[in-house]
Amino acid sequence: MPRSKLAGFSLAQLKAEVRRRIREIGRLVRQRNELERLLHEIGKLAGRPGRKGGKKAHRTAKKRGKAAKKAGRKKRGASLADALAKVLADKGGVKVAEATKLVRAAGYQTKAKNFPGIVSQTLRSDARFRKVRRGVFALKR
Repeated sequence: MPRSKLAGFSLAQLKAEVRRRIREIGRLVRQRNELERLLHEIGKLAGRPGRKGGKKAHRTAKKRGKAAKKAGRKKRGASLADALAKVLADKGGVKVAEATKLVRAAGYQTKAKNFPGIVSQTLRSDARFRKVRRGVFALKR
């Protein structure tokens, strides 16, 4: 373990150093607050509201660069909406559970834990599908 820079000081000198550092805390806190305020103003001018730092802020900033292209999901052929459109092309109306089974039988691969929920969300949000009745969707004509 490396030796401290204060190892050779006497007790009186150490007490004086502690008092000096305690007095300096207030100034440093004010300086930090002023810098945070300035950063927040800069963020507003750039069109982004200021946000506190942390792991999440670091991750999103990291993903904005080249890492974002590499970190994206792998393309595994057709999207879920395309696969659903293909499966529902000759069907009148299909429940979400049945649509899930048909898409998987057609070869769509997923690792989703709640795949029926994702299928339901896709059927509701994509403009190619219409809601026939509760829980039943069909392809728009």
